[in-house]
Amino acid sequence: MKLDAAGSNHGGIVLACSDDSHERTKIMERCYASLGSVGAPVTFGDGEWDLAAATRLGWRFVGVGKHLEGQCAVWLPDFRSMASLGLMQSYSADSA
Repeated sequence: MKLDAAGSNHGGIVLACSDDSHERTKIMERCYASLGSVGAPVTFGDGEWDLAAATRLGWRFVGVGKHLEGQCAVWLPDFRSMASLGLMQSYSADSA
């Protein structure tokens, strides 16, 4: 709804959002189910709700930003960190 209102062209990508459910874990499960057979999910997030939802689902989680520093096993200072690319490639290889 927000992307449509902003005029964003998001066709062709897997998207799950609060339009699908108000429960965070349900949104994440819907997105994962839409991907088909892709291996174990890994989520990146910058909020405590992201960490809580991933933990409830038993999914691997990468915390991003000062707010989550020291609260998760894998943490990055920001989304621009070059380390995130290597980390995503590592997780992809692990789940293949």
